[in-house]
Amino acid sequence: TIPSGIAAMIIGSQPLLMVLTEWAWPGGSRPGPLTAVGLLLGFAGVAWLVAPWESAQAGSYPLAGVLAILAACVSWAFGSIYGRNAREPATPFVSSALQMLAGSLLLGLVAAVRGEWSSWDPATASAHSWWALVYLTFVGSLIGFSTFAWLMKHSTPARVSTYAYVNPVVAIFLGWYVLNEPIGARTLAASGVILVAVLLINLGKRRRS
Repeated sequence: TIPSGIAAMIIGSQPLLMVLTEWAWPGGSRPGPLTAVGLLLGFAGVAWLVAPWESAQAGSYPLAGVLAILAACVSWAFGSIYGRNAREPATPFVSSALQMLAGSLLLGLVAAVRGEWSSWDPATASAHSWWALVYLTFVGSLIGFSTFAWLMKHSTPARVSTYAYVNPVVAIFLGWYVLNEPIGARTLAASGVILVAVLLINLGKRRRS
């Protein structure tokens, strides 16, 4: 029930939440000036890119949905930093497997409570949908999520979480390449802002090192 532009903008706050959580964590590190500027610039670029104020009328966003996405972002940041600082952490692959299993079981339970299992007919799903599911299972989950878990052990939260800035850019350019969706001057300018933000975050990490 949340417009995609609003969802993308809220999720664009993920790097900020990740860095603030690490800063507040016992023994955590404070972000440097370049990193802080890059984080704020990246969020502004995502907001400009998706322009949620153009996709729906003001005041039409359901509060419960907005709060649910915010809660997901906060818990994602907390869980990521906790796993990074755990005394006896699981290996990245075990960690990602446990998280995906827990998430799938919870979603399956919610679907059962809502009666979605009884109303779902696999025969009505198209071949494109099944191939999309296969792709998301192997590339988006097994490869992508496991890579995130590994990077959280070998890089900084600020650098790893920049995926939240880059994802909307990739999605828009894939829409242009695959579906011939138009790309305007604002899209190109906002994408440039986001790329500069990611560059500043990476430069900030190197300078601190």
